[in-house]
Amino acid sequence: MPKINWVRVIVGGLVVAAICFFSDGLLHEKLLGTDWKAAYDNLGAAPPEPHSISLVYFAVFELGRGLLSMFLYVLMRPHWRPGPKTAALAGAVAWLAFSIAGPAQFIPLVLLECSMGQSRSFPAGYINRGRYRRRCSLQGSSHSGRTAGAIM
Repeated sequence: MPKINWVRVIVGGLVVAAICFFSDGLLHEKLLGTDWKAAYDNLGAAPPEPHSISLVYFAVFELGRGLLSMFLYVLMRPHWRPGPKTAALAGAVAWLAFSIAGPAQFIPLVLLECSMGQSRSFPAGYINRGRYRRRCSLQGSSHSGRTAGAIM
């Protein structure tokens, strides 16, 4: 295995983290803001107030995500040759790991599906179509509120 240039890995991780930080902020604040508001309203919970510690949390989270993505690319280079194809593949694998597999653990909790009144996640929407509507109607609003309080 060739020697790893750690300075380039860290700089690349910082670039990836900045891209993820700003794109996630845009996605959740501007594009999905009404969905998040609907989720909190349906759960009867107050949305979290903006706070500087939240920005620090998300910055650290995205830094970890960026560094892990770059490290994944570094590990993939000997097998798939350095270049844009390997970078795109590493990005796709990282996206799959962070954006699909991570949230998939919450599918059995039915938290957002019940609060939004429909299934919004990709796996839940296509695998368990009718199941969530039945579970949400059986649980009632008091159970959804209790679940939100326990998680938050």
